[in-house]
Amino acid sequence: PWYVEKIEEGWDVRLRDYCARPGAGVGEIGLDKIHNGAFFDRQTEIFSRQVDIACSLRKPFAVHCVKAWDVLIESLRSRDLCGGPFMIHAFSGTQEDLHALADRGAYFSFRIVRNMSEQKRRIFMQVPVDRLLLETDFPYLATGEKEPGQELYFSYLQELYKTAAEIRGMGADRLQEVIWENGTVFVRCTITGEGEDQKTARKRGHRRAIATGSSCRAFL
Repeated sequence: PWYVEKIEEGWDVRLRDYCARPGAGVGEIGLDKIHNGAFFDRQTEIFSRQVDIACSLRKPFAVHCVKAWDVLIESLRSRDLCGGPFMIHAFSGTQEDLHALADRGAYFSFRIVRNMSEQKRRIFMQVPVDRLLLETDFPYLATGEKEPGQELYFSYLQELYKTAAEIRGMGADRLQEVIWENGTVFVRCTITGEGEDQKTARKRGHRRAIATGSSCRAFL
């Protein structure tokens, strides 16, 4: 959404061509009222078309959303997502947003840090375990600065899993298995176009969102 004013005519044709190839997905796409908010109407138009392309080819997509949860949720409610998986990158919405998106079959990706607020911890705890993803956003730090280095990356990765497992009250090894299983859904879908049945996804996502409140980027 940061660059919609620079998009060239025919972009949607090129996107469809790319997405028709094995191994392709769509993203990061989305809506952002803070960064480039002056072009929000254009963002909405482009995002809708991108989602339609992804769904028509049954390809996964990754969503960036900042201060636009109501528009995002309404957009996703208004279309048939065809069972293809989609993830919310760096989820920062409310509990209500979480439940609404879980009902549409969303996966939720988090960058977990030890000093995260209690409110964010509660939301993280409510994510259905079969819809949970983690991300480092490496090499970008929380400050926005870049911190390159392979050793540092693996250090961040270990700390990410350790902290997330502690918050969820589950073993780090089990959490790694969960993230691997969830992330594999996206990898498989980029190759085969086979996603989870959307009706099943909505039922399971909504049920787990309620049931796992106190229990325990796949693309890193």
